[in-house]
Amino acid sequence: MTVRLPAARLPVARRTVLKGVAVTGALAGSTALPAASLAAPLGTVRFIVDARLPEAAMLTARAALDGHRVADPGGEMIALLLGDGARLLAAGGHLIGLTGYADFALAQDLLRSIGRPVRHALAIEGAGVRSVIPARSPREARALAALLGPSEPNTTNRATSFAWLA
Repeated sequence: MTVRLPAARLPVARRTVLKGVAVTGALAGSTALPAASLAAPLGTVRFIVDARLPEAAMLTARAALDGHRVADPGGEMIALLLGDGARLLAAGGHLIGLTGYADFALAQDLLRSIGRPVRHALAIEGAGVRSVIPARSPREARALAALLGPSEPNTTNRATSFAWLA
């Protein structure tokens, strides 16, 4: 079953759509992403990386180096999760994201509603990196920091990126 969102404004709230995704995720996951198939065995790492963000090229290259596939929401987290949610949100393994605030908030809401909360999140902004959701363990903190690599503060105005682990 393919579920498509209309281009026009939805008559329902995004939270209502997200709750529907959680309930119908298994049915909605029948379409594959055109950029990369995310069919992977349990226990793997899956990445959602918005290619428009400054850190995206580095994180995508790191994921490819380690043999992981990357999905790009392109600013449309709802469409991504409706289109390939069953595979992205499969039990087991880890989900690592690099998104803007809106996509981070949508993913966080959906993941919480299906019992798989974001366990650690960092905001990457002009002044540097700050914790948004503290890591549950030092291992989780080191894992996300290692993926991002050393960062130099960028004093120019820029949008904040959010790196997260679920």
